[in-house]
Amino acid sequence: MQYFLYIISIFWILCAALFIFFPKKVKKIFSPILHVIPLWSWAIIALGVAVLFWLSASVVANPVLVKILAIIAAIKGVLCLAMPKTFVEKTWNWFFNRSISWYIAAVVLMLALAICLLSQIPYQISIGA
Repeated sequence: MQYFLYIISIFWILCAALFIFFPKKVKKIFSPILHVIPLWSWAIIALGVAVLFWLSASVVANPVLVKILAIIAAIKGVLCLAMPKTFVEKTWNWFFNRSISWYIAAVVLMLALAICLLSQIPYQISIGA
């Protein structure tokens, strides 16, 4: 499970770097992707990530952060399934119509979460067999 945490942390760091250096291009690329993939697919992805976060909580030094991320992902997945499609699309449109400075602030938060998550994963070295 620690590999999932490594992958998700590195993915968040890479996405944060892209958002910081190319905010307009990334905004232009991600906006249509959200509308092409069906809503139930996003819900299943979010619920799957929630389960993986919850299972990964036993691997980290302080599982509170990972469990909070699991709960947030689960809430997101349930809301994607429960809310009407128009409400979810209105929320996405609100998100993508924000200013670039708002994106930078959100990216800094994402980067801080990724670094906190990486720092919680125990580092193990195995030399020889």
